Amino acid sequence: MHWRSSARQGKLVVREYIDTSHARLAVLVDDRASAADRDTLDAVAEAAASVAVTAVRSGLRCDLRLVSGPSRDGAAGVPRLLDLLAEAEPSPDADLAHACRTLRTRRAGDTVVLVGGALSDGDLRVFAELRDCCPGLVAVTLGTTRAAAPPGVTVLAAATPADFVRQWNEAPWAR
Repeated sequence: MHWRSSARQGKLVVREYIDTSHARLAVLVDDRASAADRDTLDAVAEAAASVAVTAVRSGLRCDLRLVSGPSRDGAAGVPRLLDLLAEAEPSPDADLAHACRTLRTRRAGDTVVLVGGALSDGDLRVFAELRDCCPGLVAVTLGTTRAAAPPGVTVLAAATPADFVRQWNEAPWAR
């Protein structure tokens, strides 16, 4: 228990320690055909690339996964991550719930960033189910759709990839 924060906030606050030498980031890219046309998927890929490339260049272990299934480990290098994004096509068979269940097989302590073009409240509820095994959940929705953030999920809503980068850099974790 972190007693000082608990007293300040009027509720119990637990301090969680994470061994940053083993931190791992997963970037989940929403390539569902129902959620993205080609232009939207390009914007989603651009935002996901900025997160994944920054993570790899910062020395974090990073996985890049498409909701439809294909994935790449950041250890393979930035070009391989970017190739996966460049090859992505809107997929009618992609299933967000299945992709989130797949992420559950990862060890606890991971941070997951979901990047999509039209994330609904239902999509965010499915994503929020990862909070018991992944303490850091960030959902990025690009476009005009604005979904409510469920408990345990930070939502960044941006009109464009450039707007997303600005919001990401201004977020509390960037300081």
